[in-house]
Amino acid sequence: MRILYIDIDSQRPDHFGCYGYHRHTTPNIDRIAGEGVRFTHSYCNGSPCVPARASFASGRFGINHGALTHWGPGSEFRPPWDGYRYWQDMPLLNRYLRNNGYKTVSFSSFADRHQAFWFCGGWSEMHTPSLKMGAEDADEVNAELLPWLRQHGAEDDYFLHVQYWDPHRNYTVGQEWIDLFASEPLPQWPDEATIVRHQDNYGPFTASELFPQFSGGRSPVPAMPDQIADRQDFRQFVDGYDGAIRYMDDQIGQVLQTLEELGVLEETAIIVHADHGEAMGEQGI
Repeated sequence: MRILYIDIDSQRPDHFGCYGYHRHTTPNIDRIAGEGVRFTHSYCNGSPCVPARASFASGRFGINHGALTHWGPGSEFRPPWDGYRYWQDMPLLNRYLRNNGYKTVSFSSFADRHQAFWFCGGWSEMHTPSLKMGAEDADEVNAELLPWLRQHGAEDDYFLHVQYWDPHRNYTVGQEWIDLFASEPLPQWPDEATIVRHQDNYGPFTASELFPQFSGGRSPVPAMPDQIADRQDFRQFVDGYDGAIRYMDDQIGQVLQTLEELGVLEETAIIVHADHGEAMGEQGI
């Protein structure tokens, strides 16, 4: 069996059409969902990128695998091994599949971005699409992925892990994709009164401190506002997020088309997954 595992960073399920979103963000992902199984109760046990992917790799909770945060103490992944060999009763996913005859291939800059080089171990092939450490757009991932697919996609028994970063801030999508949502209504929450209350919150990534790491707190990209002081700012934020999703979905459509041209789309299991979501005002973030 061919398995395509699409790993999306910072993707809220409620911004997918197949989960009832009123905006037309994900026609290709909706097609996948329409022909398969959609999870309605799926919970992230460790939301930052490193803990989430450590759980993806190991099938264990962060309290057991050791990666509870991104950096410093509490971020060190402890693989199930005794210093000389991996424990066979707790196999890492890619090693388990490879031991059972699968060619395991990853297109991801996750390890480079987070210095999480434990993630590179055990794959048959490991591709880093760019040196941008996760700041690459989906077309840059596809520029490396599609040639590989055209050469190897018709082969059998592979597990292909593909990571897209586009919904992760900062939204670098082109304005033409953002404009697709210019006339579409926003989510009803947070409303104006809630956004006003949010002005009293302080700390990184609150409404008034969206970009604490940049000089003057200014947004580094046109798709995002400097702060969220009203619903118009919120529109800029949401339109940028949804534009990034729609652009990524378009690139996923190219992957589906390539598999279709190879005659193997209907014989490929496709899994769409996110490491965590994106806060849109919940808890004031």
